[in-house]
Amino acid sequence: MNRTLLAHKPPMRMNKTRVLKASTHEEMKRHGEEAGAAFMYEWRRVEGEVYERYRGRVEEMGTREEMNGLVKEVRGYLEGVVDIGDYYNTELGDGGEKGLKLERGVLDLMVKGILGLSTRESVLESVKSKAMDAYRMNVIGEGQSHIRGRLPEGVMKYLPSNIMIELDPYGKIKEVADILGNEERDLRHKMDTMRRIVKCYNEFVTRVKVDMISSDKKTQMLAAITALIIETGIRPAADLGKSPLKDKEGKFILDEEGGKIMVETFGAASLRLDHLSVGFLEFQGKAGTWNKASFGDGDFTLLVATMEEIAAEAEMRGKGLSVPPFLFVLPDGERVSKSMLEHYFNTRLGGVSPTDFRKLKGTRVVFESLRARQKKLLEKIKSFYYFSVDDLKKRVAEEVIETIEAALKDAQVALNHEDVATTIGAYVNPMVVLNYIEKGGVQETLEEAVLTQPSELIFNIDAFISKASNHKTAKLLNPPRNTPRNIKRAHLLEIIQNLEEELDVSSGILSSPTPKTAHPTRNIGARNKWARNIGARNIGARNKWARNKWARNKWAAEEIADLDDALEALEDEFGV
Repeated sequence: MNRTLLAHKPPMRMNKTRVLKASTHEEMKRHGEEAGAAFMYEWRRVEGEVYERYRGRVEEMGTREEMNGLVKEVRGYLEGVVDIGDYYNTELGDGGEKGLKLERGVLDLMVKGILGLSTRESVLESVKSKAMDAYRMNVIGEGQSHIRGRLPEGVMKYLPSNIMIELDPYGKIKEVADILGNEERDLRHKMDTMRRIVKCYNEFVTRVKVDMISSDKKTQMLAAITALIIETGIRPAADLGKSPLKDKEGKFILDEEGGKIMVETFGAASLRLDHLSVGFLEFQGKAGTWNKASFGDGDFTLLVATMEEIAAEAEMRGKGLSVPPFLFVLPDGERVSKSMLEHYFNTRLGGVSPTDFRKLKGTRVVFESLRARQKKLLEKIKSFYYFSVDDLKKRVAEEVIETIEAALKDAQVALNHEDVATTIGAYVNPMVVLNYIEKGGVQETLEEAVLTQPSELIFNIDAFISKASNHKTAKLLNPPRNTPRNIKRAHLLEIIQNLEEELDVSSGILSSPTPKTAHPTRNIGARNKWARNIGARNIGARNKWARNKWARNKWAAEEIADLDDALEALEDEFGV
């Protein structure tokens, strides 16, 4: 790079060692302004030469591919003479790859601006935005370094991208918040609001139910809209929006000239008669996504009847109209507005916003999905017992991560998001996932999952294995039939010892009143027939003693019987 050309450039560099708590939106914005100034400095310095060398070729470009090729060529030239990289470097665990892409993107913007393919104003705004993104990524990377040392990447991607978890000197969790959050969007603020909703949920539901049977039509409609939001998680959207038209598979529908067709989008307060069927809604919402939601089978069983009454009134109003009528229209002809809905939430629900209930819906779906998958997960973990310890933990980690992913995708579907990143970033309380991975499973109630802060930041694989070990099944699963016979032999002793330890520990049994000695079946690997026979007799005697000792303990007796079945199956297989 030609450094002599940069002699008078002002020294504007990002301080990567800045104190995390001082990293505010104001500093991020300041970094963007500095990057914009440095960018314009370089633009003016190379503009004349680039314009003279390449401008004439722009008119020769006949296709988009040719134009992109020219932009890439000019960018290659500028990479050797333009110095803006320090504003776009990022160290978020990717070896600088993201920073390199950002820097190339900024150079492409400079090329398009100089060649007249984009306006200077739009280029400058994009440059500032990219610089702030790079700043944000660096601050997050620095602030999350201790988290990434404790949690695998497979778990990190299912937590908000800007989550910040503060630990005490002993590694215990002190606080969960986010990096670069303002007062309204701060993760701590969101979680506090959700805690308040969870604590007051029954009271809120009761108030809405009372209002749904009010003789005042405005109160009834506002309560019905609120019930729809709470039960389905759909957006409030009292005002109509505009989004590109998409089909039900999420693909854009284009006009004859290849342009996107803009259509009106709807939400709970702006629903029309044609969006409603008995206990079901289907309409096009934000970003053109198709929203589908059922209602009436949760806390608001009266909602179906209330919506049928409102629909009947709308049908009467809609006679003779060319388009389906709106559902929520007051007797004076005025539609329910955003301000009316906000006033209802402020006065009846203590200032909680409609979006807060949408976040509660997303969190509830994740919790219920994890709970519904718990039994299947434990059964699957139990089937891994014939693996070595390292392989066992690896397989368990994979299964747990897949279960978390499936639960978050369920929430994405329930909230009608285009991608799961949106769901993770703003609509699911991370406490549910953090408690899940620390405790080795989902808690008993949503209240516990949301209101209880985990004590440690840990992916506790052993807790999942322990719960699977104590999980009641008819019989411990045998290795798959296609497992090679020599591998079954190699693991036989390990499986028998695990079963014996489970008898000892989980049932509160000491397997013998005398101290344990080395188990004779250790010689199974050496194919010592005498040792196998003696071992079989010892196993039988030990289990017989345990059964006689604890015959009155029903649970322990059942557990022993289950494990006996598994032992006998393994012994029969090898003729022991």
